[in-house]
Amino acid sequence: ALALTCDLAKELLRYDMSQIDEDLFKEIYQEIVKRSERHRIGEYYTPEWLVELILKEALNIWFERNKDKDAPRILDPACGSGTFLCNAIHMIKDILRGKGKEPAEILDFILNGIVGVDINPLAVTIARANYLIALGELLRLGKSIVIPIYVSDSIRFPDINTVYSYTQNKVVQVYEISVNKYKIQIPSEIANHRYRLGQVLSRLREALKIYRERGNKSEAKAVFNRKTSDVSSQAELEILNMTLDTLFRLVDKQLNEIWVYMLNNLYAPIALKEAKFDMLTSNPPWIAMRYIENKNYQDWVKEEVLSYGLLTSDQVKLFTHMEIATLFFDKSADLYLSQNGVIAFVMPRSILTGAFHHASFRQFNKPKMKLIKILDCEDVSPLFNVPSCALIAVLGEETRYPVLATRYKGQLERKNCKLNEATQQLKAEDYMYEPPTIGLKKSYY
Repeated sequence: ALALTCDLAKELLRYDMSQIDEDLFKEIYQEIVKRSERHRIGEYYTPEWLVELILKEALNIWFERNKDKDAPRILDPACGSGTFLCNAIHMIKDILRGKGKEPAEILDFILNGIVGVDINPLAVTIARANYLIALGELLRLGKSIVIPIYVSDSIRFPDINTVYSYTQNKVVQVYEISVNKYKIQIPSEIANHRYRLGQVLSRLREALKIYRERGNKSEAKAVFNRKTSDVSSQAELEILNMTLDTLFRLVDKQLNEIWVYMLNNLYAPIALKEAKFDMLTSNPPWIAMRYIENKNYQDWVKEEVLSYGLLTSDQVKLFTHMEIATLFFDKSADLYLSQNGVIAFVMPRSILTGAFHHASFRQFNKPKMKLIKILDCEDVSPLFNVPSCALIAVLGEETRYPVLATRYKGQLERKNCKLNEATQQLKAEDYMYEPPTIGLKKSYY
């Protein structure tokens, strides 16, 4: 690993880092992860122009409903290499500057309000690098920052037990996970608060470093308690000390190396669910049920498809055709979107067609959403291997058809161009979309 890091560092010396933008790291990611592997997990690379277009449309819709607010808090629950996040950072910087906000205020808003999650650790590493580049001049403030991008499955929460602990004459709700048969506990009030959780995990890391280097538990604990008392109550601190003791035991058995890192990612979706966001933007996984290789995950998806009313139990034969992007759309909105918030996702265009297994999705009943606009990209090339569209909806209102759609047509000179280039090469025309009528008559075949 050290040799690989050294070789990578030597290669990077060839580049003028002051001139590097997010495109370089996206290209690196595309080269490292083979197209066949990205297809296997339903990952499709989203070009810049489409991300810019979706964000601008979504921001316009959000500001129409929130004229008194400075900017929306944005989550990408399947962020990949960070294209939506980086473009959102650039746009939000411009919006907040235009409203007279100071650089420190802008940086705080972005770090707390533009957040990403992805299940692919490599994609998250690239996204974090891109996030830093997008922050640009704000980094000159010299503030210590934590990049808010997490490795996790944003729609399937980890196996965490909720238990109650009695300490300091108080009952404290605790989230508990098992590590090599050891129990690690984090008070739920801390786990649900991203800033407090980040501070606690940082101090756990520091205490473990002291213990590994000096072998002195008392000194490590004293440093942890002194630095953690400002973000936890006495009852919470006592529980955290028990967790620290467990981590000490894992150090002794040489089993602890990644667990503080893992805790951050395990608890992240829970904290994000509690926080809620004004806007969700993403290109979620596109993969039909029949291509999901993990049987346990496939079974879980089936349960969720039924739970969200995307199919009924008597439509079991349609499960193999179900597109996980539709579940991702509904469940993400349900988990993370605030009331009247805007969701804008890139989707396979098949969800607009007469396919029976998408009929219930287009009703937007759970959670109740109003489809506001469709961006129809079927006739744009090059784009994806399958026809695509983008759906923009608002949580808490009812969908009524027809819905305004804009059809884009044309041949782009290059796939990853900027929006100002794409608009010169594409034609746009509006039409009113009405879902096709689906015959319910059974086939003799």
